[in-house]
Amino acid sequence: MGGSPLAEEVKRIISDAWYRKTSGGNKKDVPVKEIINDATDLLRQYKLFPPSKSSFYNVISSLNDLPEDKRAELDKLNKPWNLETLSLKDCDLNSDTIPFVLQLWRYSVNLGEVFTIRHAIWASRLSYVLNNLDIAEQWIHTLRYAREDELSFLSGTPIKIAQLNSLLVMGHWERMTLAETDVTFKANRRLENRVFTHYGRDRGIVEEYLHALLDVNKIILDAALDNKLSDKYERATEITSLIASLPSSSKCFPDFESRMVYLRHLAKLSSLPYWKTAEPKEIHKIITDLRSWIFEAMKNKNKSKALYQPGNNHIDLSKIKKTFKRQSESSKNKKVKFEEFSSISPPKPRKIPATYGSFPLDIYLAAGFDLNQDTDELEAELKKVHPEYWQPEGGK
Repeated sequence: MGGSPLAEEVKRIISDAWYRKTSGGNKKDVPVKEIINDATDLLRQYKLFPPSKSSFYNVISSLNDLPEDKRAELDKLNKPWNLETLSLKDCDLNSDTIPFVLQLWRYSVNLGEVFTIRHAIWASRLSYVLNNLDIAEQWIHTLRYAREDELSFLSGTPIKIAQLNSLLVMGHWERMTLAETDVTFKANRRLENRVFTHYGRDRGIVEEYLHALLDVNKIILDAALDNKLSDKYERATEITSLIASLPSSSKCFPDFESRMVYLRHLAKLSSLPYWKTAEPKEIHKIITDLRSWIFEAMKNKNKSKALYQPGNNHIDLSKIKKTFKRQSESSKNKKVKFEEFSSISPPKPRKIPATYGSFPLDIYLAAGFDLNQDTDELEAELKKVHPEYWQPEGGK
């Protein structure tokens, strides 16, 4: 009756496919067949036999109809994290780790990703182990633990902490040896592939693959795992070849803020429809143009620091007086006296030059950016956040 129980790993992969396809259960109208197809592809990649159709339906049905307490727990931990959530029950973080968590929140926001309460909890737990790593590596490990925790919760199977720990502290050769000699470490490969780390020739992390080129990375990875070349494989390999010719983004920007600005713009550009169909050389040009624009903005930022010291929001009046005095003494027109200048208020300084912090509109337009569409999206978002400022058409 009911057949043999599903293997843990099979149940986890079906749960993973369900979660991705339904966005954590938020999309209610996803056909079961699509989830089964995705799960079957994953199972075959990992050399696991797909279960019977009834077993598929049983797992998917149980996920669609999560018990109320389990759904509430899932929804709570998947909410975006911010400092206000610190007061929530079971979401309390060690106060010493909050600056670390906040920095990872900052990184996620600039990648265009949601940083959830679950991510914050794991970032806090891991902070003392991760704090010497680059921010990209910190983010990757935090995502791995959070995703594994969530998958364990959904599938009702034990969390694979030993494998995650090995990904954190062991070298690749060491992990491969463990996977071949100890059955408990065979899931390493599957855990690692959920958030793949791509290192450049300079040993820095190529952050473009974490978001902007995530689909390119997946095409290459799927081909390696499944030994099948999709019709998009040639484009993907050409893009990876061009990206390999660049310094890794994680080492490219000496200034952390400029690195975050780069990632934020790249996240937005990669969301445009043009990005999915652009020729590899066009993708390469957008990336290099964006980097050049940021380096130019950095120069202007440095000039700004030379002109205006931090905390100085006014011009030194004594310097202005000296300047005017020199000009008045050297001028042939002696009718205007220095005393008249001293009563003039100094002009308001620009806190930043006009070119620093401006918008790289030409790069956006080259990537298919639609000004009208963006304005409409912004207006719609403002109406959600501040409905009190908007009236129905024809209203007073």
